[in-house]
Amino acid sequence: MNYLIIELIYSIIFLLIGHLIINKYNKVSLDNIKKNPIIISFYLILIIGILVRIVGIETYPMVQDSDEINIGYDAYAIANYGVDKYALSLPVHLIGRGSGQNALYAYLSIPFIKSYGLSLFSIRILNSVISCISLLFVLYLINKSDIKDNRIKLIILIMASIFPWHICKARWGLESNIIPDLILYSMGFIYLGIKEKKKRYYYISSIILGLSMYAYGTSYLYLPVFIGLTYLYLLIKKYIKIKTVLLNALIIILITIPIVSFIFINNIKGDTYKFLGVFSVPKLYTNRMEDKSNLGSTNMFKDLINNLKESYSIFIYQADNRAINTVKNYGIYYKYSLPLIVIGLIYVFRSKNQLLHLNMIAFISAIILSSFLQPNINRLNVLWIPTMIFLIYGVIIIYKSNKNIGLIVMGLYLAQFACFINYYMNGYQEVLKNYKTHEIIQVLEDSKKYNYDNLYITSSFGENYSYYLFVYKPNPFDWNNNIIKSGGVKDYEYKQFNNVYFSIPKEIKDDDNNAYIISYSEYKNIDTKNKHIKYYEDYLLLY
Repeated sequence: MNYLIIELIYSIIFLLIGHLIINKYNKVSLDNIKKNPIIISFYLILIIGILVRIVGIETYPMVQDSDEINIGYDAYAIANYGVDKYALSLPVHLIGRGSGQNALYAYLSIPFIKSYGLSLFSIRILNSVISCISLLFVLYLINKSDIKDNRIKLIILIMASIFPWHICKARWGLESNIIPDLILYSMGFIYLGIKEKKKRYYYISSIILGLSMYAYGTSYLYLPVFIGLTYLYLLIKKYIKIKTVLLNALIIILITIPIVSFIFINNIKGDTYKFLGVFSVPKLYTNRMEDKSNLGSTNMFKDLINNLKESYSIFIYQADNRAINTVKNYGIYYKYSLPLIVIGLIYVFRSKNQLLHLNMIAFISAIILSSFLQPNINRLNVLWIPTMIFLIYGVIIIYKSNKNIGLIVMGLYLAQFACFINYYMNGYQEVLKNYKTHEIIQVLEDSKKYNYDNLYITSSFGENYSYYLFVYKPNPFDWNNNIIKSGGVKDYEYKQFNNVYFSIPKEIKDDDNNAYIISYSEYKNIDTKNKHIKYYEDYLLLY
């Protein structure tokens, strides 16, 4: 399938929507463009921002991460059979690899999987689409705001378009990375509710906040703080009345009843059951909240301090221990941006703008969250859009203080962006090869071309069964009924499924009719005179 054409079609659709927004507030015409050529820059930046988030997502990033592979098959199974790989009907939360995986991304991916089949493209496109919508939402908000200077609007759009973390997260199918955008949308609609004094915007925001509970497990800690502080702020400022707060609270409660019951049975007491007789509320094999947070820890205060220290380190140095989470030398928000972020934070703190007040609440809520988690860049993902907004206003303050210096700063960021994109498409992909998963899908796809009695898949890369599911797409009922565990307690310790084995036998017979996917280290002691061999960078296919 030619994904480039599809990607360009999506890009054109987003650009057309962007044109409608620009035209509504600037009355785009040839004469107007001559008088205000900066309007052309809006289009150029929008084109660039959209293209870097969507073109080539099936290839870049090169790594084929197990998180996106796992949720890809579950989404496929739900789309085609109404159940996940455990044969649970319409689960409100996925079991994933035993410790859980968030379900919202899977459900939102269904239209793309039904349209294009299960592939890296169809499981990544949702993050790209949501990230592009966020750019358009920023464009819409700045035009609805009190900002009159188009140059300031352009600075905001440029900085939002070239933010490294937002570009990276747009290009791979990590399901948890939709929640920052959802929080952005909720803040935006609350702001519109304040500005236009229309309750419907609050209701839309509450629906989004309710759905966010299904987007990422950190929301169980983050959202109560964010929602509580937000509505306290709205009441203190007298933007809304208590009746409106209660109605919005009711909306959130009704939407979150299934996921709250999921939290209850996995942290207090209960077993898998059906909600309304349709939606499965699963009991996980392991409690991830206990594993990844310090809730219930006997050294809770010590863990809290350590988590804050690690979060501080990630914030300052813009890196954790996973190369896929950030691009070396460019980081989350570009190196050397910290002074501007501090300037922007101070400005936002003193500002009278309601949207910026909401951003500060989002930032504070994220800091509180960070104290309860074992942090990495993904678990702190709700921190990065507030940080981006601080950076944007840091640049704006510099520009307002001295336009020439401000233009130089913008020029430096655009130069960094150009270098970032060049490195992302080249050197960074070489770094990702160290994960040794970039060709697994291709090896498995090639194995389907041959007739074999049994297929043996090396266990030298983790969760090899997930990649088998992604490529071979077995019926989930058949999978659930015939999978054989190896006796381990972990979900991914599988031994066999029908004629597929998830390990390499001690002895490989040269004259059998079996196929083997093995690593080079496993190949050294194998005599393969009578077998065909297909070579890859890290693996071999013997058949």
